[in-house]
Amino acid sequence: MAKKTWDYCEIENARTTSLLGQILRSLEKSRMIEESDQFSEARGLVSSDPMSRFLGFELVELEKALAVTRYRPDENHVTALGRVQGGALFAQADHAIALAASTLGGTVVTVEVKINFLAPAGPGEILIAEAKPIDIKRKLSLWQVEIRKDSGELVAIAQGLAYHAQGKSYGSS
Repeated sequence: MAKKTWDYCEIENARTTSLLGQILRSLEKSRMIEESDQFSEARGLVSSDPMSRFLGFELVELEKALAVTRYRPDENHVTALGRVQGGALFAQADHAIALAASTLGGTVVTVEVKINFLAPAGPGEILIAEAKPIDIKRKLSLWQVEIRKDSGELVAIAQGLAYHAQGKSYGSS
């Protein structure tokens, strides 16, 4: 009789484990769809942002709380000294922050950015910006962006603060 009880317990355990597995898979799928929607909105920023299109920023990688952009400045984006203008680098850092922060959901606005220019870049050089979080809170997040030449040389480091308007999305009032 004890053997039969053990078999029953094994069967019930397997059923519970199977049901729990189904619930966990369903939750994971739901989370992935939700993240996919958030990422879709973030990706839409690239094509809908006039300044980003004008400067030619490209999205290379987008994950939760991470964005990597690519920028190849042309001769219209340089100073009289032939170096990429700081405002263009600032715009790339700001764009990377907005993209990374938007993967957390809601409408995101960059409210403060500080940038240090460490090395010159010239027209035609590929510049890669990577935005990563330093701290994430409910309504504010702090980001660090490194802008590097394709060769790996560090061109600039920026730090930016983003405000998250919960419950709102781009295009809504």
